[in-house]
Amino acid sequence: MRPNVRGMERFLRRLADDCPIGQLSHLYLSHWPADFPSPLDHLIPSGFNGTVVAGRVSITKRFRQQYPSLTIQLHDHPTAHTPANHILLELPPGREAARSLVESALASLGQTGRLWIFGSRESGIEGIGKRFSEAATETYRGHVRLLSLGRESVFTPAPGKPVSAPALDDEGFHRIQAAGVELASRPGVFSWQELDPASRLLLESLPENLTGQLLDWGCGSGVLGLSLARRHPGLQVVMSDDQISAVRSCERGIQLNGLERSCRVIAEDGVGHLLEGMTFSHILANPPRHRGEAPDQSATQQFIPAAAKRLQPGGGMWLVGNRFWDLGWMMADCLDQVEVVADTEGFRVWRGVKGRAASRSRKKS
Repeated sequence: MRPNVRGMERFLRRLADDCPIGQLSHLYLSHWPADFPSPLDHLIPSGFNGTVVAGRVSITKRFRQQYPSLTIQLHDHPTAHTPANHILLELPPGREAARSLVESALASLGQTGRLWIFGSRESGIEGIGKRFSEAATETYRGHVRLLSLGRESVFTPAPGKPVSAPALDDEGFHRIQAAGVELASRPGVFSWQELDPASRLLLESLPENLTGQLLDWGCGSGVLGLSLARRHPGLQVVMSDDQISAVRSCERGIQLNGLERSCRVIAEDGVGHLLEGMTFSHILANPPRHRGEAPDQSATQQFIPAAAKRLQPGGGMWLVGNRFWDLGWMMADCLDQVEVVADTEGFRVWRGVKGRAASRSRKKS
């Protein structure tokens, strides 16, 4: 099961008994939940004075505010490509993402360093322990397991199961063709191996002619924004994501498709100071329901009203989600004419319009 707050507190409180905290040169956090206690409140008293590397803008922002004296970097590499002594790593969910991150961390270790990995069963920590040679279980507390690996540890496929991970290019991207564009994505980015059915439905539900400024929020590999920029030459597209691997994927996708003049991507948590200075004719998203392996709808609940303020009068917001997740009620609190415009067995697309008048009549779906 996913560790709760008390379980994680119990694990962190005893971590110094099992891990050489004072020798850690790096702490890498991939999806650290906002409702979890800060690991640094336990690591710093135990001697940690290394570099914190975070895979999300939200984590970086939170810890820079809390610990201004520490070096805290936003990066998709566990040490930001710098040499390391001992590394403590929060394991991300997904076999390919976990393997890629672990191998990158091992390659950064010095001769005497070790990699320390923690995670729950849902994040795949047991599989890492079985598939990497010489992995040792150091402790198991609060449904969280701590492993340690030496620099020479190597990945070994399960017996009788060939390695099926998609090939990555020299820059660590997986390349696919989807929705009329070439995508470059990395393990751990949402739907990084193929176009997901919800995004496909959203693309099919949009108007034939789009002009003006469009925001693709939670852009992932950028399939929505890139495809629409290619399809509608008069469109100016901004793509935004909290996860730095997604931002890097979008940057590469813009280059591959020659869309530098019509597309840009920003790393931002929700609607932050960058998006607050912009307005849009259209806003669309396939919003997240999870953060890592944990269900988390808070980002979407905060995004919808904040994004509605960035819509120009008469502008439209288009959201796609699981048909049992009623995004329409959230949209109806801040937009007019909210309706379901596409409905399949698995997903729905909602559209809401920002009224031109101050007094508005709302239709809820």
